[in-house]
Amino acid sequence: MDAGAKIYTSTLWEPPPGRFADDTVAVTPTAVRVPLKRLDAFLAEYEPLEYAVEPIVRTGSLYTLTARTGAGKTAWLISLALALATGRRDILGLDVERGRVALLTFENPDDVRMRLKVSSWFLAVEVREIVDRLLILDARVKPEDAIVELTEAAAEAPLRLVLIDTLAAFFDGDNINDNVQGGGFMRRLRPITRLPGRPAVVVAAHPVKNAPQDNLLPYGGGAILNEVDGNLTLWRRSEGPAGIVELHWQGKLRGLEFAPIPFRFEITSSPEVTDAKGREVSLPTMLPVV
Repeated sequence: MDAGAKIYTSTLWEPPPGRFADDTVAVTPTAVRVPLKRLDAFLAEYEPLEYAVEPIVRTGSLYTLTARTGAGKTAWLISLALALATGRRDILGLDVERGRVALLTFENPDDVRMRLKVSSWFLAVEVREIVDRLLILDARVKPEDAIVELTEAAAEAPLRLVLIDTLAAFFDGDNINDNVQGGGFMRRLRPITRLPGRPAVVVAAHPVKNAPQDNLLPYGGGAILNEVDGNLTLWRRSEGPAGIVELHWQGKLRGLEFAPIPFRFEITSSPEVTDAKGREVSLPTMLPVV
């Protein structure tokens, strides 16, 4: 057999990597056993549904709050935060469970600061009474870094609610329309719902530009919606400084469905929020329609 034939024969019978047992044993990870559960054991793990805000926001759940610019996402989140921190039903016109709230403001912390001061003044919320029940994170960080801070806070006292303003400002990928990146990012937020207190997580989100009322889904890959427990929506029914806004849901909701709930804008101010010439700054506060 000539040299060319020897080379050919050797190449022909060279086993491709990973085809035989002695090649695969070293690279196959050790299997992790997950035992099957008996039906009675599985059913015994049921926990009664618990709401941070009835009948809208369940504890231990992850939501988006999708609305067009100007429809009141930040205003509603602030009213929601103050309602839970105080335990007052009148702020939202809904039953709430008082507890600790963490507000992660990434889009415009200065605006949120003014809104909190004005809304607290208008709603007669004594800030000194809720300083330990309303925590703020205003530095843009990765989800894992935020979770470190939230974990430390929850170790001191359980959290009831975590608010994120907004998804676009928090997202740390390079393409929110990519399903792998979008879905992966939302999964990175899921551990927050398992912190002590099983807080509900509400992430303010934008829809597509000029979205109609029937397309209030979070902008980005469809995997974002797949990863949440519900998509809450706000739709501004009428324009003007005192416009009516409806809170509803669209696309997905795990839990009890609810009818649209109307809110209204009230233009408010506070002597604690002024411009350089001492003039009070007017900002909208979201109130229930009664």
